[in-house]
Amino acid sequence: MIYALLAVLIVLLAIDFVLNKNLVTPGVLFNGIFFITLLLYNFYLSNIQQVLSTKLLLTLLGCIVCFNIPVFISYFLQKKKSLNKPQSKTIELTMSRKKEFIFFLIWAVIFLIEIIYNKGLPLFWKILNDTKTYVDFNFPLLHGAFIAYTSILGAYSLFKKNCFYKWFYLSTGLLIINRNLVITILVEGVVFFLLRNSGWLKNKKHILISLCLVVAVVVGFSLVGNFRTGENQFLLVAEFKSSVNWLPTSFKWIYSYMCFSLSNLNNLFAVSSGGIYNGLLSLKNILPNIFGDIIKINDCPEYLIKKDFNVSTFAPDLYLDFGIVGVIGFCLLLGVLCSVVFAKAKNNNFFKLAYSVLAYCLVFIFFVNMLFMSSIYFQFILIPILFCNLYSVKVKFFGAKVKTVNKTSGVAKEDNQISQLKNSQKTDTKNTIKNVQKIDVQKLNENEQINNNKQNNNEQKINGLRRKNKRK
Repeated sequence: MIYALLAVLIVLLAIDFVLNKNLVTPGVLFNGIFFITLLLYNFYLSNIQQVLSTKLLLTLLGCIVCFNIPVFISYFLQKKKSLNKPQSKTIELTMSRKKEFIFFLIWAVIFLIEIIYNKGLPLFWKILNDTKTYVDFNFPLLHGAFIAYTSILGAYSLFKKNCFYKWFYLSTGLLIINRNLVITILVEGVVFFLLRNSGWLKNKKHILISLCLVVAVVVGFSLVGNFRTGENQFLLVAEFKSSVNWLPTSFKWIYSYMCFSLSNLNNLFAVSSGGIYNGLLSLKNILPNIFGDIIKINDCPEYLIKKDFNVSTFAPDLYLDFGIVGVIGFCLLLGVLCSVVFAKAKNNNFFKLAYSVLAYCLVFIFFVNMLFMSSIYFQFILIPILFCNLYSVKVKFFGAKVKTVNKTSGVAKEDNQISQLKNSQKTDTKNTIKNVQKIDVQKLNENEQINNNKQNNNEQKINGLRRKNKRK
C-alpha cells in the first residue's frame, strides 16, 4: 500500500512540475513533503517505528487527493485565464527606510519587555546551567504575536539589500533557543524570494547555493538540538539501529522528526476512533495559552511512541475532534486556500508574502498543524497591517479591497512618473498628428491656389493671342 501511495505522489509531482515549472507551488510542496516522509519512513532505521496501518495509509491517500483537486483545478483555470487576458503589471511590495526603522524599534521594545518579564534569556540560562529552560520564556498574550512579528519582518527583509535589521530578527531565534523561529524566517524568506525571481534556480550556480543552504540549515538544526537536548540523550531515546551508526546525527534529527510523527499518528488511529471532542481540542490549541488552558481536555497523550517525540503531523487534533472526515476535509479546505492565494500571488507581491506563510505550513505539515499556532495565524493579521498602506493602487486581500493612504512608496512614485510620461507621450503624438494634418491641408490649399493662378494666367495669354490675331 505504501508503494502505491508513493507512486501516486510521484505522478502528481511530475504533472505539477510540468504544468508550472516551479518548485514552490502548493502541489509540489504538499506532495513533495509527504513523498520524502513516506520514503524515509519505509527504511525503518529506528527500532521504535511501526508498520503503518492500512487505515492510516488510506486516510493519507484521501488527504492527498482532496488537497490536489482544488489545486489542479486552479492551475487549469489560471492557464485558461492567462491565454485570454494579457499579463497584468506586478504590484510591488516595498517599505521605506523610515518604516523599517519604526518597525524595528517596535520589535526591540517588545523583545526588551519579554526579557525583563522573564528575567533573562534561554541562551544564558543554558550556559549558566540555570533550572529555567527555553520553554519558560513566555509572555501571556504577547509571545505568539512577537514571534509572528519577528518572522514576517525577517522573511520580508531576508534577501533585501542594505537591510541589517534581518540579522537581529534571525539572532532572536538563537537567543531564545527557538529553532522554529529561525527556520520560519528562512523558509518564508526563500519562498518569497523564489516567487519574485522565478528564473533564479535555472542557473546551476544558484542551485549549488541552494543545496549548500539546505545542508547548512540541517546541520544548524541538529547543532541547536544537541545544545538544547544533548546528543547522547537524543540518540538514547531515538533508538536507531546499530547498522546505521555511521549516519551523521544531523540526518538522524531530521529523520526522527519526520518519521516518528507518522508513528505517533499510527498509534493514535489504533487506540482511538476519533470524533470525541467536537472541535474543542482544536479550539484549545488555536487560542493563546491563557485562554486555552481553561478548556480541560485530555488529548490522549498515551498514543505517543516516546514522550520526547510529541509531534504527530497536522492530524491528531482534527482526528480527535471530527474523525477521519475532519482530517480529509481539512486538507480539502487547505487546498482551496492555498490555490486561491497562490493564484493571486502571480502578479501581486503582497500575496506572495502571504503565500510564503502558507508554504511554510505545507513544508511542516508532516510535523504539526502550523495553521493552529498563534505564531503563524498572527502573521496573516500582521501582513495587511504592516504592508497595506504602501501602495498607490488598490490591493485585494482575501476578497476585501484595501485603499491606500496618500503616502506612496518610491516604487509607486516611479510608477506614477512613468504613467505621466506615457500620457504626455500620447498627447504629444496626438498633437503632432493634428499639426501634420493642418499642414497638409494648408499645402493642399496653396497648391490649389497656384494651379488656379496658372490656369488664369494661361487663359489670359490665350485671350491676348486671340485678340492679336483678330486685329491682323
